[in-house]
Amino acid sequence: MTQSIRLIAGLRGLMGTKQIEVTECGTVRELLRVIERDYPVLAARILEDGQLNPEVLIVVNGQPMYALKGLDTPLLPTDDVMMIPPLLGG
Repeated sequence: MTQSIRLIAGLRGLMGTKQIEVTECGTVRELLRVIERDYPVLAARILEDGQLNPEVLIVVNGQPMYALKGLDTPLLPTDDVMMIPPLLGG
């Protein structure tokens, strides 16, 4: 099954699209592995030493993954998943 991941702010510009499609991800942890394998440019921006950059926020159905089960948060194809990079500005 395919999961759509919405990209916010600078991640959209980086990838040239507002969303990516991934497969084989039943949890956020598996999602990160798939991104590392299939989207190396995105992985370079959101991962540090194979781990999620702590400044990157993954939101599942309107809830930060940290408020759910962290990296073990389950993902269903119908879930609304967003990746939000650190937002800088002033």
